[in-house]
Amino acid sequence: VLARTPVAAELNQMVATLDSGASRLDLARGFWRSPEHRAAQVAAYYWTFLRRAGSESEILGYVMAFANGADETTIRARFLGSAEYVSAHPTTRA
Repeated sequence: VLARTPVAAELNQMVATLDSGASRLDLARGFWRSPEHRAAQVAAYYWTFLRRAGSESEILGYVMAFANGADETTIRARFLGSAEYVSAHPTTRA
């Protein structure tokens, strides 16, 4: 999910979390909902929908929206409903 190898301290924390009774699903949800993953996810949305890189502040804004309870469908709808997307796709065919 994070597309990188964990450092030793992170790996130790994951093992400790599992040892304390957390489920693997809990751990996976933590990765998925982490700011690091959300930032990568939003960066991918910028490339997919707007064909450009998002600025740090733009990405942070969406990461904060996730942190405040927005889900993937809501965030994608914001991209697809944005003036930038609509101006690049003015017709149904586009």
